[in-house]
Amino acid sequence: MVSIDGLLRDEQHPPTASAVVYKTEDKVIAKKYSEQRDRWVRIKKGKAGVDDAEVIQSAVNVGGVIFVKAGEYLLNQKINLVSNIRLIGEGRNKTKFRKTAAEAVLVGYDVENVTLANFYIDCNGYGGGDPTETYYASAIAFQCSGTKPLYNIHLKQIKTYNGIGAHIRFGSDSNDLENAYRNVVIEQVECHLNPYDGQSNPMLLIETGNTVVLRDCYVHEVANRSDGCIALGGKNIWAYNCVAEGGYEGFRVEKGHRDIDNINIIGGTVKNNRYGVLLYPNSRGVTIDGLTAYKNNIALYQDADHERIVIKNCKLYNGCISIPGNNVTNITIKDNTIVFSELESSELCGIGISADNPSFFKIIGNTIYDTRTPEFGKTMRWGIAVFGTTLNHAIIENNHIWNYTEKAIGTPYNGSIKFDNRNLGTATFSGDGSTTDFLIGDHGLAITDPNRIVVKVTPISPDAIAASPCVGYVDPNDNTKIRVKFANPPASGTDNVKITWEAEVVF
Repeated sequence: MVSIDGLLRDEQHPPTASAVVYKTEDKVIAKKYSEQRDRWVRIKKGKAGVDDAEVIQSAVNVGGVIFVKAGEYLLNQKINLVSNIRLIGEGRNKTKFRKTAAEAVLVGYDVENVTLANFYIDCNGYGGGDPTETYYASAIAFQCSGTKPLYNIHLKQIKTYNGIGAHIRFGSDSNDLENAYRNVVIEQVECHLNPYDGQSNPMLLIETGNTVVLRDCYVHEVANRSDGCIALGGKNIWAYNCVAEGGYEGFRVEKGHRDIDNINIIGGTVKNNRYGVLLYPNSRGVTIDGLTAYKNNIALYQDADHERIVIKNCKLYNGCISIPGNNVTNITIKDNTIVFSELESSELCGIGISADNPSFFKIIGNTIYDTRTPEFGKTMRWGIAVFGTTLNHAIIENNHIWNYTEKAIGTPYNGSIKFDNRNLGTATFSGDGSTTDFLIGDHGLAITDPNRIVVKVTPISPDAIAASPCVGYVDPNDNTKIRVKFANPPASGTDNVKITWEAEVVF
């Protein structure tokens, strides 16, 4: 390869290249450097807007580093990638490919050692052709024949727009080959808008990966809201700090025809999807750590087998964590924060964390609360609900739950569950000038032994403070309820006595 500084003057160009493509007012031209002639020579020339695809293909066939100068290139057919190539544009706002036909823009069939970077693809409302085609994708498609895994694919600083179904897809012809792609990195890639009103595919689709990293990707806006944003399948996959919004699923974890294991969603944001994360049947070894979800659930597919699932350090605003299924085992839900807010309505659920027939599970250290009021129309029913008759080897402890309408923890269970919980809330009373003892209500703890429950109360309104000190205690006539007693009768008034309370199980 040779320096092309003399040919390309924009300072963003790479220092070396095997071939270059550029446009004039009416021509599109591909050149390569001839070592024998010691100068750049033309490979192909065509009419701009008509022959762009053929000219770019001629440069790609050279291999090595292919640099595509700034400009809009109209493509009436796909570009077939080759192995050992780097196809580089001048930037997402400069080098633009625009489809004029229903074929994928860039197709890599049985290729490896490929880098694509620094360009924009406008799919112009097209898909990738007939959905039965093996490389069905509207922008970029990699396809493995199934004879051997393919290695080293890197996508960086690419934007795709307005394409039906999968904008970017990694697939395989054969269901027999496990994990057809190895060492794949997709970073700073944006996929925007699937305009199709029928069923198609998630916009960023990894079907058969092994050792795949997504980093700082942004996938958003599915017109029909019945297709997903990002789908992950395979083994050893990490998605770091990705944003997915406006689809059916933000993230879909799906086995398909191949086993999956060690799928990791780390950081990032999901919002305004039907599900923030949806784990399809037979999900194994999935970790969701530090995800932020707005009006989105994190859920396992109903009536399906799942195992080794960890959901931790996540923040959900107007969403919940739902773990249904017939055979759900080895589940950890830890240190998450779930907030139901009156700032925006939620139609998702009235339970913060729910699990159905799980075994070997832990629900530990979660904070769940509801800032809405009954006047708003909805409040959280239960903080945590565990259903089923086959529960075993379960721990629910150190969760902080308040402002629910029925129970902090609902547990129609049959099994060995360790409860160690603390519940919090507020209570408001009307003083009458003579009463000192008031019923707070249900403490919401699964334990009802008054000797194992500590109740703390704090006066917060002026009349409550004036009547204090006050103490909280378990109602001796009903051990599921708690009360507060003031040293002096609070003054008469309407809703003038307000406290905060905390009930905690001790062992």
